[in-house]
Amino acid sequence: MNMSRKIIILGYSGSVHIIRWARGLARRGYDITVISLGGDKIDDVETVILPEGPSRKLGYFKHAGRVKTIIKNIRPDLLHSHYATGFGLWGMHSGYHPHIISVWGADVIDFPNNRFKKALLKRILRSADHITATSRFLKDKTRELFPDIDDKTDVIPFGVDIPDIIKKHEKKDRTRLVFIKAHRGKYGPDILIEAVARAVKGGHRIHLTMAGEGEMTDALKQKVKDLRLDDYVNFT
Repeated sequence: MNMSRKIIILGYSGSVHIIRWARGLARRGYDITVISLGGDKIDDVETVILPEGPSRKLGYFKHAGRVKTIIKNIRPDLLHSHYATGFGLWGMHSGYHPHIISVWGADVIDFPNNRFKKALLKRILRSADHITATSRFLKDKTRELFPDIDDKTDVIPFGVDIPDIIKKHEKKDRTRLVFIKAHRGKYGPDILIEAVARAVKGGHRIHLTMAGEGEMTDALKQKVKDLRLDDYVNFT
């Protein structure tokens, strides 16, 4: 008889972070079910994909009752909602406990831009037994919005795998930096380019690779030209 603990993850199954959470826990023997709005089937993990429909926002409300039924039938040992607004709404509506909500960024930075949204977010976060943030910055932002939930909030970074054997760092002719993020203002790619300009002006040998793309890509490329950094910054 399989007595492995059951965990339901509410999150977008197309996200690399959700995939890693689900597969990582499954490899450790947990019985994982991911419930997603849109997305793709995760290999070797039970995945329930609900259709987005014409509006993703309305989809969260439309499927809330169905998600509640699925959770009730599975009766997991833990319910974990990734992204407070949307998937956290599902978790709150289910009334299931224990329930953890992980805030990811835009859900606590961009979403609460009016009184109604702020009140909804507060209600969602208060419904959780525990809250995790992916950085100290996000924990501080959450605390600024709702100081009364600080005592149940911890930081769990996404992080990277640390190899068992770490090779000695070879001294190279220049310092190489890589930016791997969407080219959006909140991630500060323009600030990074300005910092590289300062470093170059100070005589440092440095090279920056800008991966990804976004709404600021064209402006960033122009900034590189304006600062005469063509030999120090490249876009991929």
